Amino acid sequence: MTAGPARSARSASPHGPLAGLRVEEVASAGAVARRCGVPTAHAAMLRVRDGELRARQVWDDCVDVLTDALAWLTAVAGCHTLVIGGGLAQSGPLLLDPLTAALTDRLVGVRVPAVVGARHGDAAGAIGAGLLAEELLERDLPTRHRRDDDRSQQHDDGPTAVSA
Repeated sequence: MTAGPARSARSASPHGPLAGLRVEEVASAGAVARRCGVPTAHAAMLRVRDGELRARQVWDDCVDVLTDALAWLTAVAGCHTLVIGGGLAQSGPLLLDPLTAALTDRLVGVRVPAVVGARHGDAAGAIGAGLLAEELLERDLPTRHRRDDDRSQQHDDGPTAVSA
């Protein structure tokens, strides 16, 4: 899950084995894999598809916790689309369909957002940060170069380094 604030929120369940855990401790790829006793979220997903009871319970816990966090986020922020990234999003409909159904059940009277997987999977955050940095550099560098040119016309004290 890529939503920073939701990622560190406490689980909505005040009782039971998940009480007090952060969302990422239940609903991240690593947490799902650990709780299923397998090395990767992909291996956990395969066990869910095969109908393994423990994997199904872990997956259902994950969906419930994500639903709580995303329903709260949607109710507060009025989201139109929720983009789910990270390792779990690579499971596609196995995660997104029950997540959408659970959000529909919880968001009575609130517009239910579209729930989609990140186009670039678990690299989406890094790619987005890179694109944002590129955009900021393109916007800011011409201004900095103009300021540097103005300064060099006033007095020349050697080359100027530009740090972005």
